[in-house]
Amino acid sequence: MSLEVNELNVLYDNVLVSGIKPETRDGIIRGVTSDDKPEMGRVLRVGPGRVTEDGTRLEMSVRPGMLVLFNQHTTTKFNIEGRDFFVLREEDIIGFQ
Repeated sequence: MSLEVNELNVLYDNVLVSGIKPETRDGIIRGVTSDDKPEMGRVLRVGPGRVTEDGTRLEMSVRPGMLVLFNQHTTTKFNIEGRDFFVLREEDIIGFQ
């Protein structure tokens, strides 16, 4: 049995992200020495949204295809065939494009 990322559905306000390496415009990857550096990734899947205490579902702000920055310490990270993937909550996304 193997996990197929394209068939993975996420629940609630979770977001499935494919990790990407940040590069500058000149193509040189810049290193960051801080342990708190954000991760960068492309959104693959989003859950239907968080449900509030009164039963209202809140719409997700991100959509598949968006580029996002997120805190690496608040994610579930896994690797399939050499590629990094992350599952995180929408509230852990720092910014998106």
